[in-house]
Amino acid sequence: MDKLKADVELACWLDGRFILRSGQRTNRYFDKYQFESNPAMLAALVDRLHTCVPPDTDVLAGVDMGGIPIATALSLKLNLPAVYVRKQAKKYGTCRQVEGVSVTGKRVLVVEDVISTGGAVKLAIDALCKQGADVVGSLVVMNRSNPMLTRLGGKPLFQLWPNEGATGPLVSFTRFEKRTSFAQRPFAGEF
Repeated sequence: MDKLKADVELACWLDGRFILRSGQRTNRYFDKYQFESNPAMLAALVDRLHTCVPPDTDVLAGVDMGGIPIATALSLKLNLPAVYVRKQAKKYGTCRQVEGVSVTGKRVLVVEDVISTGGAVKLAIDALCKQGADVVGSLVVMNRSNPMLTRLGGKPLFQLWPNEGATGPLVSFTRFEKRTSFAQRPFAGEF
């Protein structure tokens, strides 16, 4: 198994008593925020993910909440602006669902951490399209559903680890060799 994937699994799989969103109870839980909140692990993931960003991408769109740290880290590495897509428009202040720079007429890549059904990504794609964005696809760290899934919301799906679970091969369906990093930063150390 790939060392980074093994480190992510070691950090994120928790044993205990948990209640899932569905109401089901489980003794094992994948806490994705363990890799998103660890600077060294997040940096290592972004070092892999940045090559999966299509070269003609203008804006990265982090899905609330798990896609936001990944989109922000990719934004810093690639020197691309980022926006943040809420599940629904807030009811105060700007009352926006998409926060950040304008996406009108821009080629936007949706960024998410883990997908199970892809519902949040599909909602984000719809919200971005309503704002005039040209969504080029979505990029996820882990796909916990169908490993053969290559499209979400009618757009290409780029994934680092398809059908993530306790086991599974490291696969990236699409890597763009022309994508280069504008902000080369040294590795922050061991996890």
